[in-house]
Amino acid sequence: MTVLSRLRRPEHTGDGRCWPCTVVNVVLLAALAGVVALVAPAVAALVALGGAAAIWLRGYFVPYTPRFAPRLAALLPGDYLEHAASTETLGDLGGGDADGVDGDDLLRELLAAGVVDAEGEHLEPTPAFASAWRSEMDALAADSDDRPADADGRLVDALRETLEHVDSARIERTGSETFLVVTGADGSTAWLRRPVAIAEVAAVRALDETALSPDLRAPAAHALCAFLETCPVCEGDVVETTPADCCGHTLSGTTEGPSDVLACETCGVVFYEFR
Repeated sequence: MTVLSRLRRPEHTGDGRCWPCTVVNVVLLAALAGVVALVAPAVAALVALGGAAAIWLRGYFVPYTPRFAPRLAALLPGDYLEHAASTETLGDLGGGDADGVDGDDLLRELLAAGVVDAEGEHLEPTPAFASAWRSEMDALAADSDDRPADADGRLVDALRETLEHVDSARIERTGSETFLVVTGADGSTAWLRRPVAIAEVAAVRALDETALSPDLRAPAAHALCAFLETCPVCEGDVVETTPADCCGHTLSGTTEGPSDVLACETCGVVFYEFR
């Protein structure tokens, strides 16, 4: 693998490039280079060259651009969201046969596959599935303190082995946070915080041992996060709260008010949003 191939982010360039965000990055780069040029023209030239290369190869140079791209594009006129689709769950990745699966239909399939039990209006995972899911989460979270690179590599491998409509997957570290970045077959992208990634990938792997259709496993994995009681990484309690109370959470909408969510009390990571 060449240095250029390591730097490239094909999900944010070519046909997948978000042009409004590219323009914003270019404007910010020009402003930064202009400020630096006041004191060090030679350094400003290097900044401009490096930033332009990053925008060309990666689609952006401002950190977190893929995280705020859909929200920025939603504020602009025109249909800019076509190539800026981003989500925080595997369940919304496009490219599979279960795109837009109905929640009631999914529940019926989970009941039929023995993944969840229903007693009146009360739902919960079956003991067998809950045990398998917990074992998968523990395995994916293992050694995260001593060998995070190895653990994250297992997370990527586990996803590729068990989810069919995935075009690419990688680990991205931005500041103190670690994300699993997954691109679907249709070009949509999911940025999952590591605890969410572990919970959903582990659910997909556990569902692989059930009769549930492979096309339903990604949306089912997200739905099952509504039953989480503890964070798979920090082991803090997962409780119902609002996004304003959750450290690091970004609202999924740009115009609607915040919905209640299930989030870890300790690390603030949001696992499920009630819509």
